[in-house]
Amino acid sequence: RSELALTGWFRPANWDAAGVNGLEVNDLDLGGSGPLLIPGTNRLIGGGKQGVMYVLDPAMKNAGGAACVPSLAQTCMASEALQSFQVAPTPPRPNEYFRHILGGPVVWARKSGGARLFVWRQNDYLRSYALADTVANCSKDNAAPDTSHNCPSLAQSAEFIDSRHPGGILTISANADDAASALVWASTNASNTGPAKLLAYEAMPSDTEPGLLKKLWDSDACAEDQIPLGVDFAPPTVANGKVYVATGLNRVDVFGLMANKTCSPTPPQPNLGPLLQ
Repeated sequence: RSELALTGWFRPANWDAAGVNGLEVNDLDLGGSGPLLIPGTNRLIGGGKQGVMYVLDPAMKNAGGAACVPSLAQTCMASEALQSFQVAPTPPRPNEYFRHILGGPVVWARKSGGARLFVWRQNDYLRSYALADTVANCSKDNAAPDTSHNCPSLAQSAEFIDSRHPGGILTISANADDAASALVWASTNASNTGPAKLLAYEAMPSDTEPGLLKKLWDSDACAEDQIPLGVDFAPPTVANGKVYVATGLNRVDVFGLMANKTCSPTPPQPNLGPLLQ
């Protein structure tokens, strides 16, 4: 029978560093989120609790071209990332810890106009980036500490996640390359014992507001659509014209278009403050 075999891994150089950007000492584990294989390539992109994204090439050899024998003493996937960049500035005190990428990025792999990458970090906005085999529009000027590049986002939402944990957990839906049909769905919740929210955004900005990812709807708009108890890390599922959202109430909530629906606005939810995880 075939067996899964370890062929290598990547470990950031600052994993054992001292100071605010040391991963081990500050509980900023890279494994806080999962990697994504960039469509049409053999490259990976992902990030973790430091709020830094990494683009990796599993085919790269270590420095000097030496063969990699997996061990804790070396990085076996590559000697360094092709790109590493901070998604957004570190939040000011006392919330500097809460900069986590806990929902892996998602990609709209459109063939016409180029792919788009989306990520929603804690204490930040939903952001989009142009993507090929690396993230586009990057430079090495003004890179954040312990990163190689500065990669500004192309567009962002007006909505900011602060108290909600674990940031935005994303799903993309689209009819192939049709921009009019492309939506980014985000699920977020205040904690694993707090209320949740589902949000829908246009995946492409308009010509008149090229830097804005426009929100179309959220589940707090109507009292009957609110999600009283959320769960961490569960992305929405889009199928058959409906959106399915896991909850902490031993049920799955299902959302879809309804004709002639009316509802009363709901009061704002309390700010519960940042939560440790």
